[in-house]
Amino acid sequence: MSALDIIGHLLEVFTIIGVTVAVLCFLVWFSIRMADGRWHETTAVILRDGGEDDSVRWLTEDNSLHTQLLDEDTAHELADEESVTVFYSVQSPDRVRFERRGNAERLVWTLFIVFASTGAGSIIGSLVLTIATGSIDS
Repeated sequence: MSALDIIGHLLEVFTIIGVTVAVLCFLVWFSIRMADGRWHETTAVILRDGGEDDSVRWLTEDNSLHTQLLDEDTAHELADEESVTVFYSVQSPDRVRFERRGNAERLVWTLFIVFASTGAGSIIGSLVLTIATGSIDS
């Protein structure tokens, strides 16, 4: 076996693994996205009492008022802010987060991109290798 044969086999393995794991990651991402539901963006006011009970308060689209206590880390990050953009769950308006997408969704999407890129790069590399070795032999 020549070095080109070994490279060809490695590219095939990376293609199979990359595409298969990318498809699985996409299915998991889609499941997470559907289970998470819809989140609406709104502006929340930060309420400070000088103690450990800092909170955010926001209005939903149906004009109901909701409040959530901030943990110490989040309160420290928002120390200089008077208001902040939040995202609340349509299914449960008492749930709020500060990013549009959740951590699990972002992680699985990143893994999908990595493995899809690996699979696509391996396919392209395999095609280039096939064309290069075919043109050398003829």
